[in-house]
Amino acid sequence: MRIIADKLEGGEEVALVTVLSSNLMQSGQPGDVMVVDQFGQVVGGDIGDSTLQEKARREAERSISKGLSRKIMLSNDDMLIEIFIKVFCRKDKLILVGSGNLVQDIYQIAAVMGYDISIIDNRPETLTRERFPLANELLLGDIVELLKSSEIDSNT
Repeated sequence: MRIIADKLEGGEEVALVTVLSSNLMQSGQPGDVMVVDQFGQVVGGDIGDSTLQEKARREAERSISKGLSRKIMLSNDDMLIEIFIKVFCRKDKLILVGSGNLVQDIYQIAAVMGYDISIIDNRPETLTRERFPLANELLLGDIVELLKSSEIDSNT
């Protein structure tokens, strides 16, 4: 888990591959895990048979690129494992300007969809934690200056 936390803190995306069931005798047992980074490299753990591990690595890389966690079955001859790939991706960030009723409606939809939400406004009476409890940031002040200083990247 430390590897995952370090990768996420560094702005990288990763996948945790966990064996759910297996007919392998020694390795690749339920509970075995491996961590795959956004470049498709195994950066921790091991799930057994090298052929099945390579298949799991490719599936984890594909899952990261889609931002999709999923459960799948992998086979190699008479070997069979079921894995769950949990993807840890950067959240898409939404910057909302204003804190009136229309923005509050957009905020509620964005919160359900899992966005990292920042709200910028110059009105302290409407830019409140009571109105926007799930927002990551409530930025009060000059709107133009706050927008200029906001970090905007490909996930914004």
